[in-house]
Amino acid sequence: MLAASVSEFEVSCGAANALRSDARDISPQRPRTRLLAAGDVLFQVGDTHARLYRVERGAVCHYISSDDGRHEIIEFAFPADIIGFGHLDAHISTAQAMVETESA
Repeated sequence: MLAASVSEFEVSCGAANALRSDARDISPQRPRTRLLAAGDVLFQVGDTHARLYRVERGAVCHYISSDDGRHEIIEFAFPADIIGFGHLDAHISTAQAMVETESA
């Protein structure tokens, strides 16, 4: 009778371990990050609009350039801000790192 109890215990523990293993497999993965030096461009006019960007650290200036070379600032993005929204196929603005910046 003790053997049956041990066997049932092993099956129970095995199932619990399998659940824990599955839970680890489906946990969200941290996205890869990209390190930008000050002045580097995250995206610019004409780039394919494929994803959103989250500023992890640093600062980004998001702007539109006019024909005469001036920049019209849309926003400044800081850690935890998300940029790159839009419904067009390509970006119509530029996002440039103001200081060393990490984005995901």
